Amino acid sequence: MKHQVSTVASRAGALVAGAAVAAGLLVASGAAQAAKPTNAQSLSFTLSSPQNFILTSEEFWAYDQTAAREFFTNGVFSGPTVSCTGGGPGGVNCQPGNQPDAPDAPAPDPNRVNAPVNNNQCVFWEGGNLTVQTGNRDYMNFLSRPGKNGAGNWRFTWTYNVGVVAGVNPVAQMTAWVLESESPADGVPIAVSGSLAGQSTQLMTGRNARFKTSHTLIDGFGAPRLNNAGIRLTKLGAPNVDLGTIELGLPGFPNYSVLQNVDFFYLANAGTFNFPPGLLVPEQSNPDGTPRGAFVSDIQNGLVVATDGQTRDNFPGNDGQGGDLIVFGAEDPQNGEPLVLGVIDEPGSYKVTLFGELKGNPGEIDAGFEGTADIRVNSACVAP
Repeated sequence: MKHQVSTVASRAGALVAGAAVAAGLLVASGAAQAAKPTNAQSLSFTLSSPQNFILTSEEFWAYDQTAAREFFTNGVFSGPTVSCTGGGPGGVNCQPGNQPDAPDAPAPDPNRVNAPVNNNQCVFWEGGNLTVQTGNRDYMNFLSRPGKNGAGNWRFTWTYNVGVVAGVNPVAQMTAWVLESESPADGVPIAVSGSLAGQSTQLMTGRNARFKTSHTLIDGFGAPRLNNAGIRLTKLGAPNVDLGTIELGLPGFPNYSVLQNVDFFYLANAGTFNFPPGLLVPEQSNPDGTPRGAFVSDIQNGLVVATDGQTRDNFPGNDGQGGDLIVFGAEDPQNGEPLVLGVIDEPGSYKVTLFGELKGNPGEIDAGFEGTADIRVNSACVAP
Protein backbone atom coordinates (compact mmCIF):
# COMPACT_ATOMS: atom_id res chain seq x y z
CA MET A 1 0.00 0.00 0.00
CA LYS A 2 1.31 3.44 -0.88
CA HIS A 3 1.64 5.86 1.97
CA GLN A 4 2.84 9.37 2.51
CA VAL A 5 5.63 9.33 5.08
CA SER A 6 4.62 11.56 7.96
CA THR A 7 6.10 12.31 11.35
CA VAL A 8 3.85 12.05 14.37
CA ALA A 9 5.07 13.00 17.84
CA SER A 10 3.29 11.73 20.92
CA ARG A 11 3.23 15.04 22.78
CA ALA A 12 0.16 17.20 22.33
CA GLY A 13 2.29 20.26 21.57
CA ALA A 14 4.33 18.69 18.75
CA LEU A 15 4.43 20.07 15.25
CA VAL A 16 6.10 19.00 12.05
CA ALA A 17 9.26 20.82 11.03
CA GLY A 18 10.07 19.04 7.78
CA ALA A 19 13.61 19.09 6.45
CA ALA A 20 15.25 17.41 3.52
CA VAL A 21 18.71 17.47 2.07
CA ALA A 22 20.48 15.95 -0.90
CA ALA A 23 24.16 15.22 -0.74
CA GLY A 24 27.02 13.26 -2.21
CA LEU A 25 26.69 13.62 -5.97
CA LEU A 26 29.31 11.61 -7.82
CA VAL A 27 31.17 10.40 -10.17
CA ALA A 28 32.31 11.26 -13.69
CA SER A 29 32.18 8.35 -16.15
CA GLY A 30 34.58 7.33 -18.89
CA ALA A 31 34.04 7.07 -22.64
CA ALA A 32 30.58 6.47 -24.02
CA GLN A 33 31.22 2.79 -24.73
CA ALA A 34 32.91 2.05 -21.40
CA ALA A 35 31.26 -0.28 -18.91
CA LYS A 36 32.12 1.96 -15.96
CA PRO A 37 28.86 3.36 -14.51
CA THR A 38 28.04 6.96 -13.67
CA ASN A 39 26.51 7.30 -10.22
CA ALA A 40 24.62 9.85 -8.16
CA GLN A 41 23.21 9.89 -4.66
CA SER A 42 20.62 11.92 -2.77
CA LEU A 43 19.13 11.89 0.69
CA SER A 44 15.75 12.76 2.16
CA PHE A 45 14.69 13.04 5.77
CA THR A 46 11.96 14.44 7.99
CA LEU A 47 12.40 15.79 11.50
CA SER A 48 9.60 16.51 13.98
CA SER A 49 9.79 18.26 17.31
CA PRO A 50 7.86 20.76 19.44
CA GLN A 51 8.81 24.14 18.02
CA ASN A 52 7.06 27.23 19.39
CA PHE A 53 6.31 27.92 23.04
CA ILE A 54 4.93 30.78 25.13
CA LEU A 55 6.19 30.98 28.71
CA THR A 56 4.07 33.24 30.90
CA SER A 57 4.65 33.90 34.59
CA GLU A 58 2.47 30.93 35.49
CA GLU A 59 2.12 28.66 32.47
CA PHE A 60 4.04 26.96 29.64
CA TRP A 61 2.07 26.77 26.36
CA ALA A 62 3.03 24.96 23.14
CA TYR A 63 1.73 25.61 19.63
CA ASP A 64 0.11 22.45 18.23
CA GLN A 65 0.67 22.55 14.49
CA THR A 66 -1.07 19.21 14.03
CA ALA A 67 -4.28 20.71 15.40
CA ALA A 68 -3.78 23.95 13.46
CA ARG A 69 -3.46 22.09 10.15
CA GLU A 70 -7.07 20.90 10.49
CA PHE A 71 -8.25 24.50 9.90
CA PHE A 72 -6.85 24.59 6.34
CA THR A 73 -7.83 22.89 3.10
CA ASN A 74 -5.38 21.50 0.55
CA GLY A 75 -6.56 19.87 -2.68
CA VAL A 76 -6.81 19.84 -6.46
CA PHE A 77 -8.25 23.06 -7.87
CA SER A 78 -8.03 22.34 -11.63
CA GLY A 79 -6.41 20.14 -14.26
CA PRO A 80 -4.81 18.29 -15.67
CA THR A 81 -3.32 20.31 -18.49
CA VAL A 82 -1.33 18.19 -20.94
CA SER A 83 1.96 18.84 -22.76
CA CYS A 84 4.41 16.64 -24.66
CA THR A 85 8.13 16.69 -25.51
CA GLY A 86 10.30 14.25 -27.45
CA GLY A 87 8.00 14.10 -30.45
CA GLY A 88 10.58 12.38 -32.67
CA PRO A 89 10.57 12.47 -36.50
CA GLY A 90 7.57 14.42 -37.67
CA GLY A 91 6.38 14.84 -34.10
CA VAL A 92 4.69 11.44 -34.25
CA ASN A 93 5.24 10.70 -30.55
CA CYS A 94 3.34 13.85 -29.54
CA GLN A 95 0.35 13.34 -31.84
CA PRO A 96 -3.02 13.26 -30.06
CA GLY A 97 -3.50 9.60 -30.89
CA ASN A 98 -0.37 8.72 -28.90
CA GLN A 99 -1.53 10.51 -25.73
CA PRO A 100 -1.74 8.06 -22.81
CA ASP A 101 -4.66 7.97 -20.42
CA ALA A 102 -4.42 10.62 -17.73
CA PRO A 103 -3.15 9.23 -14.41
CA ASP A 104 -4.79 10.03 -11.12
CA ALA A 105 -3.68 13.35 -9.65
CA PRO A 106 -0.83 13.07 -7.11
CA ALA A 107 -1.78 13.49 -3.48
CA PRO A 108 -1.61 17.10 -2.27
CA ASP A 109 1.75 18.14 -0.85
CA PRO A 110 1.21 18.33 2.94
CA ASN A 111 4.14 20.72 3.33
CA ARG A 112 2.12 23.39 1.52
CA VAL A 113 0.02 23.89 4.65
CA ASN A 114 3.11 24.68 6.74
CA ALA A 115 3.27 28.34 5.70
CA PRO A 116 -0.30 29.34 6.68
CA VAL A 117 -0.04 27.31 9.87
CA ASN A 118 3.13 29.15 10.86
CA ASN A 119 1.84 32.55 9.72
CA ASN A 120 -1.36 32.25 11.77
CA GLN A 121 0.04 31.07 15.09
CA CYS A 122 -0.61 34.45 16.77
CA VAL A 123 -4.13 34.53 15.33
CA PHE A 124 -4.71 31.17 16.99
CA TRP A 125 -3.28 32.54 20.27
CA GLU A 126 -5.10 35.88 20.31
CA GLY A 127 -8.23 34.90 18.37
CA GLY A 128 -9.38 36.29 15.02
CA ASN A 129 -9.66 35.44 11.33
CA LEU A 130 -7.26 32.94 9.74
CA THR A 131 -5.85 33.86 6.32
CA VAL A 132 -3.67 32.33 3.62
CA GLN A 133 -1.26 34.72 1.94
CA THR A 134 -1.57 34.98 -1.84
CA GLY A 135 1.83 33.45 -2.52
CA ASN A 136 0.94 30.37 -0.47
CA ARG A 137 -2.44 29.60 -2.00
CA ASP A 138 -1.79 27.92 -5.34
CA TYR A 139 0.86 25.42 -6.45
CA MET A 140 1.27 22.80 -9.16
CA ASN A 141 2.27 19.17 -9.39
CA PHE A 142 2.66 16.90 -12.40
CA LEU A 143 3.23 13.34 -13.55
CA SER A 144 5.04 12.23 -16.71
CA ARG A 145 4.05 9.21 -18.77
CA PRO A 146 5.35 7.73 -22.07
CA GLY A 147 3.04 7.76 -25.07
CA LYS A 148 1.00 4.72 -26.09
CA ASN A 149 3.81 3.66 -28.42
CA GLY A 150 6.29 3.82 -25.52
CA ALA A 151 7.92 7.05 -26.76
CA GLY A 152 7.44 10.75 -26.09
CA ASN A 153 7.23 12.39 -22.70
CA TRP A 154 3.66 13.37 -21.84
CA ARG A 155 3.24 15.63 -18.83
CA PHE A 156 -0.03 15.98 -16.89
CA THR A 157 -0.13 19.07 -14.63
CA TRP A 158 -2.62 19.89 -11.89
CA THR A 159 -3.15 23.11 -9.92
CA TYR A 160 -3.78 22.78 -6.19
CA ASN A 161 -5.17 25.31 -3.73
CA VAL A 162 -4.61 25.90 0.00
CA GLY A 163 -7.37 27.74 1.84
CA VAL A 164 -9.18 28.19 5.15
CA VAL A 165 -11.87 25.66 6.04
CA ALA A 166 -15.27 27.24 5.46
CA GLY A 167 -17.08 28.46 8.56
CA VAL A 168 -14.17 28.30 11.06
CA ASN A 169 -13.52 32.06 11.23
CA PRO A 170 -13.15 33.69 13.62
CA VAL A 171 -11.27 31.29 15.88
CA ALA A 172 -11.29 31.68 19.65
CA GLN A 173 -8.29 32.64 21.76
CA MET A 174 -5.73 29.87 22.45
CA THR A 175 -7.07 27.67 19.68
CA ALA A 176 -4.41 25.10 18.68
CA TRP A 177 -2.29 25.99 21.71
CA VAL A 178 -1.78 23.36 24.41
CA LEU A 179 -1.11 23.96 28.10
CA GLU A 180 2.09 21.98 28.72
CA SER A 181 2.79 22.90 32.34
CA GLU A 182 1.39 25.03 35.17
CA SER A 183 4.85 24.96 36.79
CA PRO A 184 7.13 26.69 34.28
CA ALA A 185 10.22 26.05 36.42
CA ASP A 186 9.83 22.32 35.73
CA GLY A 187 10.42 22.97 32.03
CA VAL A 188 9.19 20.99 29.05
CA PRO A 189 11.03 17.97 27.64
CA ILE A 190 11.88 18.20 23.93
CA ALA A 191 11.17 14.94 22.09
CA VAL A 192 11.82 14.25 18.41
CA SER A 193 10.96 11.69 15.77
CA GLY A 194 11.50 11.35 12.05
CA SER A 195 12.55 9.26 9.08
CA LEU A 196 15.48 8.98 6.70
CA ALA A 197 15.75 7.59 3.17
CA GLY A 198 18.41 7.57 0.46
CA GLN A 199 18.52 7.16 -3.29
CA SER A 200 21.42 6.07 -5.47
CA THR A 201 21.32 5.83 -9.25
CA GLN A 202 23.54 4.05 -11.74
CA LEU A 203 23.82 4.79 -15.45
CA MET A 204 25.53 2.12 -17.57
CA THR A 205 26.37 2.85 -21.20
CA GLY A 206 27.55 0.65 -24.05
CA ARG A 207 26.24 -2.85 -24.73
CA ASN A 208 24.83 -3.24 -21.22
CA ALA A 209 23.15 0.18 -21.18
CA ARG A 210 20.71 0.65 -18.33
CA PHE A 211 19.53 3.16 -15.75
CA LYS A 212 18.89 1.79 -12.26
CA THR A 213 17.55 3.51 -9.16
CA SER A 214 17.98 2.11 -5.67
CA HIS A 215 16.56 3.09 -2.29
CA THR A 216 18.54 0.74 -0.06
CA LEU A 217 19.97 1.61 3.35
CA ILE A 218 21.51 -1.83 4.00
CA ASP A 219 24.74 -2.72 2.22
CA GLY A 220 25.69 -6.04 0.63
CA PHE A 221 27.01 -7.34 3.97
CA GLY A 222 23.77 -6.65 5.84
CA ALA A 223 25.13 -3.58 7.64
CA PRO A 224 23.33 -0.20 7.75
CA ARG A 225 24.74 2.49 5.46
CA LEU A 226 24.10 5.13 8.15
CA ASN A 227 27.25 6.20 10.03
CA ASN A 228 28.11 8.68 12.80
CA ALA A 229 24.50 9.82 13.09
CA GLY A 230 22.67 11.49 15.92
CA ILE A 231 20.21 14.16 17.06
CA ARG A 232 21.23 17.15 19.20
CA LEU A 233 19.37 19.87 21.14
CA THR A 234 21.24 23.17 21.43
CA LYS A 235 20.42 26.43 23.24
CA LEU A 236 21.68 29.19 20.97
CA GLY A 237 23.79 31.89 22.52
CA ALA A 238 27.34 33.04 23.15
CA PRO A 239 28.42 30.30 23.48
CA ASN A 240 25.87 27.71 22.36
CA VAL A 241 24.98 25.11 25.01
CA ASP A 242 24.46 21.43 24.20
CA LEU A 243 21.36 20.32 26.15
CA GLY A 244 21.41 16.72 24.99
CA THR A 245 22.53 14.44 22.17
CA ILE A 246 21.26 11.00 21.21
CA GLU A 247 23.45 8.92 18.94
CA LEU A 248 21.75 6.74 16.34
CA GLY A 249 23.79 3.59 16.74
CA LEU A 250 22.97 0.21 15.29
CA PRO A 251 19.34 -0.24 14.30
CA GLY A 252 17.08 -1.26 17.11
CA PHE A 253 19.62 -0.63 19.93
CA PRO A 254 17.40 1.22 20.73
CA ASN A 255 17.16 4.38 18.68
CA TYR A 256 16.00 3.48 15.18
CA SER A 257 14.73 0.73 12.92
CA VAL A 258 15.09 0.00 9.21
CA LEU A 259 11.89 -0.83 7.37
CA GLN A 260 12.69 -2.79 4.21
CA ASN A 261 10.76 -3.29 0.97
CA VAL A 262 8.20 -0.59 1.74
CA ASP A 263 6.64 1.89 -0.67
CA PHE A 264 6.95 5.46 0.56
CA PHE A 265 6.98 9.00 -0.82
CA TYR A 266 10.58 10.05 -1.57
CA LEU A 267 11.45 13.74 -1.62
CA ALA A 268 14.97 15.17 -1.89
CA ASN A 269 14.34 18.90 -2.06
CA ALA A 270 17.71 20.51 -1.38
CA GLY A 271 21.30 20.24 -2.56
CA THR A 272 23.04 20.17 -5.91
CA PHE A 273 21.30 18.36 -8.73
CA ASN A 274 23.24 19.56 -11.77
CA PHE A 275 26.29 17.26 -11.72
CA PRO A 276 26.23 14.72 -13.11
CA PRO A 277 23.14 15.76 -15.07
CA GLY A 278 20.07 13.64 -15.39
CA LEU A 279 20.81 11.09 -12.71
CA LEU A 280 18.47 11.89 -9.83
CA VAL A 281 14.86 10.80 -9.72
CA PRO A 282 12.29 12.31 -9.43
CA GLU A 283 12.60 15.54 -11.33
CA GLN A 284 14.04 18.43 -9.35
CA SER A 285 11.03 20.69 -9.33
CA ASN A 286 7.48 21.45 -10.28
CA PRO A 287 6.75 23.85 -13.15
CA ASP A 288 6.67 26.68 -10.58
CA GLY A 289 10.16 25.77 -9.35
CA THR A 290 9.11 24.10 -6.11
CA PRO A 291 10.50 20.65 -5.21
CA ARG A 292 8.48 17.53 -5.81
CA GLY A 293 8.69 13.85 -4.96
CA ALA A 294 7.34 10.48 -6.01
CA PHE A 295 6.57 7.06 -4.61
CA VAL A 296 9.48 4.62 -4.64
CA SER A 297 7.44 2.05 -6.57
CA ASP A 298 6.76 4.54 -9.38
CA ILE A 299 10.45 5.53 -9.53
CA GLN A 300 11.74 1.96 -9.68
CA ASN A 301 9.09 0.90 -12.18
CA GLY A 302 10.18 3.64 -14.60
CA LEU A 303 7.07 5.78 -14.26
CA VAL A 304 8.98 8.88 -13.11
CA VAL A 305 11.46 10.84 -15.23
CA ALA A 306 14.94 11.77 -13.99
CA THR A 307 16.28 15.31 -13.87
CA ASP A 308 17.24 15.25 -17.56
CA GLY A 309 13.53 15.06 -18.43
CA GLN A 310 13.72 11.74 -20.28
CA THR A 311 15.72 9.02 -18.47
CA ARG A 312 13.70 6.40 -16.60
CA ASP A 313 14.60 3.34 -14.57
CA ASN A 314 14.70 0.42 -17.04
CA PHE A 315 16.25 -2.17 -14.71
CA PRO A 316 13.63 -4.91 -14.17
CA GLY A 317 15.43 -6.41 -11.18
CA ASN A 318 14.18 -3.73 -8.77
CA ASP A 319 10.54 -3.61 -9.90
CA GLY A 320 8.20 -4.23 -7.00
CA GLN A 321 10.97 -4.34 -4.39
CA GLY A 322 10.16 -1.07 -2.65
CA GLY A 323 12.83 0.70 -0.62
CA ASP A 324 14.36 1.05 2.83
CA LEU A 325 13.22 3.63 5.36
CA ILE A 326 14.92 4.46 8.64
CA VAL A 327 12.44 5.53 11.32
CA PHE A 328 13.22 6.85 14.78
CA GLY A 329 11.32 8.23 17.72
CA ALA A 330 7.55 8.07 17.58
CA GLU A 331 7.70 6.40 14.16
CA ASP A 332 9.89 3.58 15.51
CA PRO A 333 7.76 0.40 15.48
CA GLN A 334 10.02 -1.20 18.12
CA ASN A 335 9.83 1.58 20.68
CA GLY A 336 6.85 3.74 19.79
CA GLU A 337 8.10 6.71 21.81
CA PRO A 338 9.85 9.91 20.71
CA LEU A 339 13.49 10.42 21.58
CA VAL A 340 13.74 12.86 24.51
CA LEU A 341 16.76 15.13 24.01
CA GLY A 342 16.57 17.51 26.95
CA VAL A 343 14.45 20.02 28.88
CA ILE A 344 13.91 23.72 28.16
CA ASP A 345 12.82 25.98 31.01
CA GLU A 346 13.56 29.58 29.98
CA PRO A 347 12.90 31.95 27.07
CA GLY A 348 15.36 31.82 24.19
CA SER A 349 16.18 30.24 20.85
CA TYR A 350 16.93 26.54 20.53
CA LYS A 351 17.78 24.19 17.67
CA VAL A 352 17.34 20.49 16.99
CA THR A 353 19.93 19.07 14.58
CA LEU A 354 19.84 15.71 12.82
CA PHE A 355 23.30 14.82 11.49
CA GLY A 356 25.17 11.86 10.07
CA GLU A 357 26.86 10.24 7.11
CA LEU A 358 25.38 7.95 4.47
CA LYS A 359 27.84 5.40 3.15
CA GLY A 360 27.81 5.20 -0.62
CA ASN A 361 27.03 2.15 -2.67
CA PRO A 362 30.04 0.79 -4.64
CA GLY A 363 31.52 3.56 -6.75
CA GLU A 364 30.04 6.37 -4.64
CA ILE A 365 31.46 8.62 -1.95
CA ASP A 366 30.10 8.82 1.59
CA ALA A 367 27.61 11.69 1.90
CA GLY A 368 27.44 13.82 5.03
CA PHE A 369 24.11 15.46 5.87
CA GLU A 370 22.56 17.81 8.41
CA GLY A 371 19.05 19.12 8.95
CA THR A 372 17.64 21.38 11.60
CA ALA A 373 14.40 22.46 13.26
CA ASP A 374 14.25 25.73 15.21
CA ILE A 375 12.55 26.07 18.60
CA ARG A 376 11.52 29.41 20.07
CA VAL A 377 10.41 30.17 23.64
CA ASN A 378 8.88 33.65 24.07
CA SER A 379 7.05 35.48 26.84
CA ALA A 380 4.32 36.47 24.35
CA CYS A 381 3.25 35.36 20.89
CA VAL A 382 5.75 36.57 18.29
CA ALA A 383 4.82 36.27 14.62
CA PRO A 384 7.39 34.43 12.48
